[in-house]
Amino acid sequence: MPMTPAEAANALRDIDQTEQHSSTLHGYEKASPFLILWGVMWALGYSGTFFFPPYTNLIWLVIAAVGTIGSMMLGKRAKPAGEQKFSWKFFFSWLAAIAAIASVLTIFFPFSGMQIGSLFPLMIGWAYVVLGIWMGARLAITGLFIVVLTLIGFFYLPAYFMLWMALVGGGGLLVGGLWLRSA
Repeated sequence: MPMTPAEAANALRDIDQTEQHSSTLHGYEKASPFLILWGVMWALGYSGTFFFPPYTNLIWLVIAAVGTIGSMMLGKRAKPAGEQKFSWKFFFSWLAAIAAIASVLTIFFPFSGMQIGSLFPLMIGWAYVVLGIWMGARLAITGLFIVVLTLIGFFYLPAYFMLWMALVGGGGLLVGGLWLRSA
């Protein structure tokens, strides 16, 4: 018995929804290891900053280097064997993000450790919100939690801000990465 036009339209709609859902899950699968990695990096960096303030710059230099190398290794591992070439678009995207942060820091100099300690989570949190709008709600929700919890720590827990950020910033990314993985 042939399909009616309405049944065909419903079947095509179901196929489209399945394809969109599959694409979202694939994006989550690719993003998850990066969130987990940077969750650990943030937890270590903010904890180190809280417990060893004189070494803050060195701590974050090491965290940034290890996290960047780890991200490059994860990115290389995630690509199929035939596509493991250097991505200039990705490189220049990161360069633009670093330039944006540097320009903001230049304009707002001098700044406190709490201000700079909140700038990165706020920018990254909002970036996850934007990515989540395009890729899936779980990324947006993760980003919003990071933004809200950063603001709570900044305004209500200044004495413990770095430790708060180790817990909620690092922990938020780690939990978000595990949540994406479980999707």
